[in-house]
Amino acid sequence: MQIGGVETAIFKSYFELNKSVDYQVYTLIGRSSFEIQTKSLWSFLKSLIFNKPDLVITSLWASHPLGWLCKIIGIKWVPFFHNASFSHFKDKIGLLITSWLTDTYLADSESTAKFMVRNRDKLVYVVPYIFNNNRQVDYLLKDIDFIWIGRNNIQKRIDLLEKFILESLLFFENIKVKVLIGGDRHESIEKLVDFNEKLDLEIIYNSSNQEVLNLLDRSKVYLLFSDYEGMSMTTIEAIQSLCFPVVRPVGEISFYLNHSNAIFINNLETFQELFVGIQEILDNDKLRLLTCEKNKETINMKEGYIESMLRAIENLV
Repeated sequence: MQIGGVETAIFKSYFELNKSVDYQVYTLIGRSSFEIQTKSLWSFLKSLIFNKPDLVITSLWASHPLGWLCKIIGIKWVPFFHNASFSHFKDKIGLLITSWLTDTYLADSESTAKFMVRNRDKLVYVVPYIFNNNRQVDYLLKDIDFIWIGRNNIQKRIDLLEKFILESLLFFENIKVKVLIGGDRHESIEKLVDFNEKLDLEIIYNSSNQEVLNLLDRSKVYLLFSDYEGMSMTTIEAIQSLCFPVVRPVGEISFYLNHSNAIFINNLETFQELFVGIQEILDNDKLRLLTCEKNKETINMKEGYIESMLRAIENLV
């Protein structure tokens, strides 16, 4: 089972939520690598028959048909949506059917909520991937120029990462890049590891959340090329780790960031103009630190995942 922001949020919130509610986690495919007790699909089906939970929350497109089953047998069900737009065809079909069958949603961001509701009369509870932390980051130890984190799929636009790295070699003298990929190996990116002596590139597969945080703490610039994010957990954690965001202006990102505290990737044909702005940020440590600290403060002032989830559950049950 691949571990992304959705699964990490479940792990990070599990024990806190269970202090207030009886909150159980079921996985559809195999066993997860969470350090929590998860249960199988068959256990879930048995619980529907014998225990009849007060509320079932389905997350990610493959689980939503189980929500349809809950609705048929009279169990309260709420889907949790995570994309600010349809990312691929199976998402579109599954989420369209799901949206017709329920009047209540959970959404990972305001932009996801607006996309899913649009002109329909729906009730939406926003549960953002924010876990407020006061973790101290030593800015002097930031030795990684760029970090990219994501699953090996078309949604994350890893093709643009490859383009970015190749074009950057024509602009920067020397660069250090960490690429964290969830899932299968990516041969095209791997070919760049020894491509040029100016490039210090390391590719790491299926990192733990703690490994991700450690590398974010050491990184100066966080890259996001995805067209489909609401406000991803990785983006939030990057901001909390005082990384300067170089991102696509999609979803919730434009609610938190603007041209004064981030660099937006607008031109996908060439990154040369983008590199000029990045170089200015890399050369001005004081400005970058002040900007990153303000970004972190803005994020941490928002209501977090646990508080939002508990409020939603209390209102729904």
